[in-house]
Amino acid sequence: PDDKLPAALRDALAHYVPAGNGIQLHPRVRDFDSPTLQAILDALNRPHCGVPNGSHGPTQIQTFGSPGGRWDRGVLTFSIDPAGSGLPPNDVVNTIAGAFAQWQAASGFFSFTRVDSGGDIQLRFGGTELRSYFGSAGGVLADGGYPPSGRINFDSAEAWTTAGLLSVSLHEIGHVLGLSHSNDRRSLMYPYDLNAAVIDSESTDAIRNLYGWRPQIQLGDRATSDRP
Repeated sequence: PDDKLPAALRDALAHYVPAGNGIQLHPRVRDFDSPTLQAILDALNRPHCGVPNGSHGPTQIQTFGSPGGRWDRGVLTFSIDPAGSGLPPNDVVNTIAGAFAQWQAASGFFSFTRVDSGGDIQLRFGGTELRSYFGSAGGVLADGGYPPSGRINFDSAEAWTTAGLLSVSLHEIGHVLGLSHSNDRRSLMYPYDLNAAVIDSESTDAIRNLYGWRPQIQLGDRATSDRP
């Protein structure tokens, strides 16, 4: 808690200001010498997801957070605008489509179909016109809105590779399906060091816990006609 931090450190943290895609200290505390503060700033400036972290209650056994939302249907479409990615359009489409295919297989609930535009889930690249924290390499790589938002935004200032795009797409699709961040560094849904190429077992458990049930279906009249 804040009251456990040294007063000078609390003051420094209270006066940081965002600077593009990173963090800078307010001028009057910029020279404050603290390894703890530097570690915090280094973490904030590492490449990471822009979705705010959720909470993890003390009785929560698994490390993934509470769901951020839930789709009420499993058949969804997605559309991709590759402009601004810096990659060949076909590479962008195939990479992201591969990420959706992984989530379809992992969930056992969803069926995804790509459409040219106007999908239930829409993915695009851009800068500060999309998010104030986009526009320079590093820091926030992308963000994804919880259901039913269906929006994934990638920072076009990043030097995207297909491997990096796959990792970030897998993570952000997890958010648009309803998953929050995990505090397990090995998890796909951990907000930093996004480098996974496949969906891990914890994230698979999380999506199946969220969508493992099926809506109840009313049965027909099962009364027998043999009675008098």
